[in-house]
Amino acid sequence: MGIKNIALAEYPGIVAMDIKEELRRKVTEILVKNIIAGFTRQVEDTAPRVEPAPRDIVFKGSLEAVQEHFYKNQWTDGLPIIPPTLEKVDAFLKFTSRSPNEIIGKLLPENREATIWNVAVNGVMAGCRPEYMPILLAAVDAIADPNSAFRTAARRPAGNL
Repeated sequence: MGIKNIALAEYPGIVAMDIKEELRRKVTEILVKNIIAGFTRQVEDTAPRVEPAPRDIVFKGSLEAVQEHFYKNQWTDGLPIIPPTLEKVDAFLKFTSRSPNEIIGKLLPENREATIWNVAVNGVMAGCRPEYMPILLAAVDAIADPNSAFRTAARRPAGNL
């Protein structure tokens, strides 16, 4: 949303699984402290990151080294990934007639462009099968729709706990 080096504060657990008292405790004792820490931390001014082109090879190495490289670049959340080789991405692209360069839309929270290519890359990384590509595209089409519940919920003010 235009904020550089934005800090994240994650809810510790699953909101829907906690009873009201536990939710209140986690928010007041953990989440609020992490939010304050994120807003008050020292932010280093970093040079703008150059995005790799779609067919650039960004890293070569062992599976463990790939995991670490992707994690350090915030291309994964730390869960294991399948390295998105060109061959694997091309296998996904065979399941759509849409151009890999087609921009589907901008996705929250970073307002980054979602393309057919990066949907395929993310599908590979998530361990999907190539034939799931039409379903992935339908999901991203729905999320990118400015009238979708995803967009309207993001514009809605947060309620009280």
